[in-house]
Amino acid sequence: MHQAHLLIDKIAVSEQFAHDLINAAQLSNKTEVDKLISATGLPLRSILNIHQTILELI
Repeated sequence: MHQAHLLIDKIAVSEQFAHDLINAAQLSNKTEVDKLISATGLPLRSILNIHQTILELI
């Protein structure tokens, strides 16, 4: 749960990050999505779970 809050906080405070993340996800650019999420400090396992959730939401 803590990891989800890290990502949500980053999205909330950075409009550019949110835009970049959504854009990469919509383009199915997994490499860019992973890069953006890993920049928040989340571990790889969390990145994979979040990446799948994002793709399911859009």
